[in-house]
Amino acid sequence: MTVKGKVKEISSTKTVSDKFEYIDLILTTDQKYNPDICIQFSNKSIDKLQGIKVGYYVSCAINLISRNSKGRWFSNISGWDIEVLDESDANDLHHEMADQGENDELPF
Repeated sequence: MTVKGKVKEISSTKTVSDKFEYIDLILTTDQKYNPDICIQFSNKSIDKLQGIKVGYYVSCAINLISRNSKGRWFSNISGWDIEVLDESDANDLHHEMADQGENDELPF
């Protein structure tokens, strides 16, 4: 699965243990409601973020992960690849994001 958007924020590396570290990438998508999503790049996937900067338009390859713990569900968006979009792709995405603001109807 892929998701496209503009990089809003990149966290510093967070180390949980000797075997697990991650970086959160906040991406602003073209969704009208709640457009910001947090994508977690962990361990070897962190290297994919080299050269990615705030403001870049990107396409992220992601997996949606859910776990059940004691009857409660937890979900995570895990990134495993990222690609900077060229200017034409970024312009298309920018127009899609701008078009979202033209229709003020609620989705329900």
